[in-house]
Amino acid sequence: MKSVLIILAVFTCITATFAQNNLLNKNSASTTITKTDPQKGKFPGGRGSNEIIVYTPAYGEKTGTNMWGIEAIIENGVVISVGDNNSTIPSSGFVVSGNGDAARWITKNLTPGIEVSISDNQLVATNTPRSKTFYAEKIFNKAKENISDQKSNKHFKRYENSYLQISSKFKASGSEEDADASLKAAYEFLYRTYPSRTKEWRAVWWNPTCKDAVEMEATFKDMAETGINMVCPQTIFSGTAIYPNAHPNLEQNPRFKGWDPLKEMIRLGKKYHIEVVPWVWVYYIGRKGVSPLIDSKKEWLSVSRTGKNYSDMEKGYHFFCQSEEKVDQFWIEVYENLFKNYDINALQLDYIRYPVSTPWDHDFCYCDRCTAKFKKQTGKDPKTINPNDHPDLWKQWEAFRIANVDRIVSKIRNRFPKITLSADVFPDVEQSLINKKQNWGEWLHNDYINEVYIMSYTADVSQVKAHSDYLAGKIGKHQIAHVGLGPYLGLKPEILLEEIEVVQQYDNLNITLFSWNSLSPQHKEALKKGPFRSKAKGIK
Repeated sequence: MKSVLIILAVFTCITATFAQNNLLNKNSASTTITKTDPQKGKFPGGRGSNEIIVYTPAYGEKTGTNMWGIEAIIENGVVISVGDNNSTIPSSGFVVSGNGDAARWITKNLTPGIEVSISDNQLVATNTPRSKTFYAEKIFNKAKENISDQKSNKHFKRYENSYLQISSKFKASGSEEDADASLKAAYEFLYRTYPSRTKEWRAVWWNPTCKDAVEMEATFKDMAETGINMVCPQTIFSGTAIYPNAHPNLEQNPRFKGWDPLKEMIRLGKKYHIEVVPWVWVYYIGRKGVSPLIDSKKEWLSVSRTGKNYSDMEKGYHFFCQSEEKVDQFWIEVYENLFKNYDINALQLDYIRYPVSTPWDHDFCYCDRCTAKFKKQTGKDPKTINPNDHPDLWKQWEAFRIANVDRIVSKIRNRFPKITLSADVFPDVEQSLINKKQNWGEWLHNDYINEVYIMSYTADVSQVKAHSDYLAGKIGKHQIAHVGLGPYLGLKPEILLEEIEVVQQYDNLNITLFSWNSLSPQHKEALKKGPFRSKAKGIK
């Protein structure tokens, strides 16, 4: 491995715009570093949205970052590992850390064995044949680790031998062709070392883009072949429905005009043994210029403390007011029509919450309706109180808002007692209450919902483990829980499979992937040959 000269002393803490991948040649990619060793910032580790950060030994022992990103550890100019956050900074190297677009750049371009150099605030990654075989050996060793506790290794022997033969061939030739073959053989070995359960839900969230029934059938066939047995299609979103005649005040989304994709999904679900669970947005109704409900139901819109109908923290997001009971009635009428006209026995509620409500001076909702109701209860206008000066009143304001969301969930449950009702939620109840006024622990406790889907979207396997452990302790014996994983982040197959294996340690947890649209051919191959290779029945 050639050595890479890195002069760390020239680094300065200069903020730069994240640069899209700039190919130097077919085996190299570069990006602009946002900051090096940031000392201050409102985010953990100083890593902000879409930023790519370099942490050197001068920064300290660990990066201090949160779960919303990914990190690569580089030693002596070579990537040693990729994944997790809050990484230990090596004395002979550095850590490259990214969030958002930057995290996707890292996932795409940095794998173990990649050679990394830095010059003039540009990070350059080069993938050589030796890089590929370094990576292949890492994959091979992981496969060996997976089978070490299994009673019989006979099933895996031919895949192990195939890798060893190709690896030996590369040592003699040094060719890129043999390096590629070595990496492929290592993956073929790895995939098959993961256990495959025969009783679990393997779900995907899906934003349907099919133009007609032919395209939709091809998609369902592909799902079935990948091992998927449940699909949660985005059915009501951005103030529209995918199906016609949803409600006099709810239009069909223009891209589905002329046909009924939901009717086709139900037919294909039965044909391919895939459960169809409509995924619907509740309070979030979309963005200006896209959602018809923003203009047609303007009087129902939520208002921030800053006087806006849209969120500052979730840019451009418009929400319905959570205390407006006409909103409850509207959605109940929509769901009544849905269950009346379609053979559907399940519903998945998303955005069943307030907009992000931290910090408090940007929170919701301060419309005339909310302020009047709270003032009637307490004698105080919520716009005149804050958590620092009025802690007791603020607790009442928090409780008022939490109760608003609880109310609609309770109403939907009471109106449709036989429907399997579920909700998409954030992984931690306490944080959900603070940030979103979403009390999903009580929804489970009160049996308002039968199932819950947490969104554990991270490349950090240890975080998925922590979320799974937390969730497993929250659900009752008669309830079903799903851990949502995020291949949309560009997760390498080995990270996705590790996360699935973590979830499978719990008998009462299932897997949902966000999203079907984001699964690459390599993801699908990993699932088919790995944890989804055995046909599975869903848990009832």
